[in-house]
Amino acid sequence: SDSRIELATKKDFEDRCAIQGIRVQHYHADNGCFAEPAFVKECKRCKQDLTFCGVGAHHQSGISERKMEDVTLISRMLLLHAMRYWPEYITIMMWPSAAKCAQERMNNLHVNSKEVIYYF
Repeated sequence: SDSRIELATKKDFEDRCAIQGIRVQHYHADNGCFAEPAFVKECKRCKQDLTFCGVGAHHQSGISERKMEDVTLISRMLLLHAMRYWPEYITIMMWPSAAKCAQERMNNLHVNSKEVIYYF
């Protein structure tokens, strides 16, 4: 059923977070599948808070919206760069691969602002 898939996806997400040393403490979601009783019950079982966006207020998830914008922009840059050098091989059909590459780079890139050297 759909609720089993959603719960498996939630567990997979939390396992991936745990690898990075992150424990999910709170979900802020829309009212779709996240309002299903099975998902709410699982959040309570894991002692996680769950809040919902207001109707039409998807701007409340600004952090995730910004990350999605970054992934989109980086993916576009990767595709355009590759298309410039290999136009006969690189097509827009590679968008999922470019998005996955951008997402992996963002997840694994850690910049320590104390070690950044600024050139003026």
